[in-house]
Formats: sequence, C-alpha cells, structure tokens
Amino acid sequence: MKKARIIYGAFCVAMAVFAFSYREYLSMLAFAMALLLPLGLYLLLRHCAKKVEVELLPGPHSLGRGESFSLQLQIKNRGRLPIARCQVELLARHQFYGDPNRTVVETPVFSKNTQTISYSVAPRHTGKITFSLGEVRLYDFLGITCIRLEPNSRFVLPVLLAFVDSAARIGVDFFRHVPDSNTFSRHRRGDDSSETFKLREYQPGDRINHIHWKLTAKVGEMIVKESSFPLQDTTCIFLELYRVSGSREDKNYLDAILETLCVLSPLFLQEGIEHTVYWYDLQNGGLASHRITDEADLFGCLDDLFDAASYTEQIYALQAYCQNFTVAKSAQVLYLAPIIETGPIEQMGMEHREPFTFFYIHDFDHCDMPVLDRYGIRCICVDSDHPEGALQALIL
Repeated sequence: MKKARIIYGAFCVAMAVFAFSYREYLSMLAFAMALLLPLGLYLLLRHCAKKVEVELLPGPHSLGRGESFSLQLQIKNRGRLPIARCQVELLARHQFYGDPNRTVVETPVFSKNTQTISYSVAPRHTGKITFSLGEVRLYDFLGITCIRLEPNSRFVLPVLLAFVDSAARIGVDFFRHVPDSNTFSRHRRGDDSSETFKLREYQPGDRINHIHWKLTAKVGEMIVKESSFPLQDTTCIFLELYRVSGSREDKNYLDAILETLCVLSPLFLQEGIEHTVYWYDLQNGGLASHRITDEADLFGCLDDLFDAASYTEQIYALQAYCQNFTVAKSAQVLYLAPIIETGPIEQMGMEHREPFTFFYIHDFDHCDMPVLDRYGIRCICVDSDHPEGALQALIL
C-alpha cells in the first residue's frame, strides 16, 4: 500500500505539472480527476465492505497435544463487485503464555462468493488456546485506500494430555513412607490385620494365622481372612505453574507438570484415594483448589487449571503452603515444580517435611539431579521430555 501511494503521489505531481504547463480545459480536468480518484475508490470500497463478512468457523471441542486440525477462515461476499485484496490477521493466544501468535492471510474476494481458507494446526502445548480474528483490511484495486473491519469471531480450543492406562496400579513401595491411616483400599489386599479385605476359601500355601477359625467352625470349611491395604486419609497435590524465565523449555515444563498430574490422579482414583489439587491463583492472590473424587472431577480440575496464569517471579504455590500449613492437613503432600528453592523447604519443620514428596520436573540433559536427602524430603526426578518414564517406578 505504501508503494502504491508513492506512485499515486508521483502521478499527481506529474499531472499538476502538465496541467499548469498547458493550462487547458482537458489538462485541468485530468488533474482534478486524479485528485478525486482516492475519494471515488474509497466510496466504492466502503460500499463493497458492507457486503463482506469474515469469520472463523468453530473447531473441535477438544484436541490431544500434537494432534492436528483444520483451522478454517470463511470470507463471504454478498455484493456484485469483487475486492482486489483482503488482509486478515489470525491470532492464537495460549492462556498460560500471554502474547498471541499472529499470522497474516491475504486473498482476493470474489463477487457473490463464499471462500473457505483452511490451515493445518497442530498445538504442541497443553492448555486453552483462543483462536480469534484481529484486524481485517480491505484494499481497492489500486491499493491506495483501505477500510478496516473488526470482526468479533473466536473459539476456544482445550488441548488435552494423554491419560495413564486405566489398568495401571500404584506400586506398594510408594506408600511405605506414609504414616498410619484409617482408610483402606477397596481394590488391593495388604498386611493390615485391623481391617478385612475379603474372605475366601483356604488355598495351599496360605498361612495358618490367616485362617478365620470361628467362621471355619461355623461353615465347616477352611476360610481365610485377607488383610486390607491401608491408604492415607488425605493426599494433596501442589502444582507450581512457574515458567523458568529465559528458558526455551519452559512450555515443556508446564506440559510435564500437567501430564504428571494426569498420571498420578487416575492412579490414586484406582485405589479409591480422594485427593485435592492446589495451585496459585494470580488474579485472587491465593491458593485455588479442586477436590477430585472421580474422573469427572479431574476433567473439571483441568478446565480450571487451563484458565489459570503462569508466572516467572516467585514460587507462589510453595510459599503459600509454607505460610499456612493448615491448607493441607494431609498424610501425604506431593509438590510438582520445575525449580528448586531451598529457602521455603528449610522453613518447614520435620513434621511437615516427612509427608512431603517433591516431583522435580526438568530437562536433565542440561542439569544435575538434585539431592534433598539432608532435608529429609523424598525427591522424584521427572524428565520434562518423558515424564511418564520417570513415573514407571510408581506403577506395578
């Protein structure tokens, strides 16, 4: 457009020189028409613009990370005149990362026609992505004048993670360091004789002290009592939605945090362990939480998390936990974060360190494994590129 206006300006100067050199009727008329040309083009373009509609067609309700879909832009012209050039700004804004990605599309607009332009998009990161139209510009045939449209067209696409196999189970060793509990697994037998898991017929190899003698005498057959597997009363999972400033891998870290949650939460649900997920809400300046008792709660929690904002200033979630330990009166606290800050950890008393498990999520090709033994804190290192691999130790 800038080039077209420069050429038009040079043309007007030439017409002015021609008109004042010859001072004839036709030369003056040609000069006047040259000056009025932009006005005529603008009025014509304005008339055509009233017949043009630009919108984004709705996409899928949700998508898996790395899957592709067709982003469709529809331009409809109900007028009888075509438009030489239409410039459309497409915006894609990720809730976690703020600044939108911009793509500019240019196309002619044909008369009495509906055009659909498709682009293949494959989101690489988890969360909510808002696709919208920015500024739409219509240009005349000479590229001198322009009219701007501001269409209100958008849709939100949740990008989800893959969930753990529903047949997977948590290994027994994961619960060894957990204090005694008053709740027991409905799905797994254990060695806590204070609670009965189930009764069954005697099989060769069963221990004699497991025989239920009173029931055996009553029914006339050897009956064995299986003990229950104890579970902690409450499990809390703290997510640190921290972006490592200046790191190109920070988006991978947040993906890995959410993916780790989507591994742990179904495993706990398999054992009948209700748990609460906490994260820091920047808008309200405090911890937000979501109680998870079934799979529907987990999806609701992810929906709330996708509306949250990440941060680079401080590790707000851990600080909020340390300032008020009563928010998580729990037999087990799991903390998922891409950064280690020993200051808040040192402020914890031993009674708060004992049930604390730190899931350190990072790229271990470029950093060393942390050692938190001196704090008495259990640490599980999770590679941000393959988080499910590090969690295999928790799965039978």
